[in-house]
Amino acid sequence: MKRVVRVEEKRGRLKVWVKEDGCTFFRSLPVRDFYLVSEVQRLFRIKDEHVVYRWIWEGKLKAFKEGKILRIPYSSLIEFIKERVF
Repeated sequence: MKRVVRVEEKRGRLKVWVKEDGCTFFRSLPVRDFYLVSEVQRLFRIKDEHVVYRWIWEGKLKAFKEGKILRIPYSSLIEFIKERVF
């Protein structure tokens, strides 16, 4: 099970530390207004992008559709991450 242990915004980058099976790793993304589903998938090291879609459908992660593309606002992503920090 993956759990967010730390989140940091520094020098225009969003860094997220995630703990999984006793190992801690971090990923970073440039700070932008909106993110794609694939970027959130890479941030959390999720193999299947449908997990991110499920979070959106369940209302855990806010997103909006622009044409055929789902965009996740930065503020929504930060809110989602902070809810999962222990």
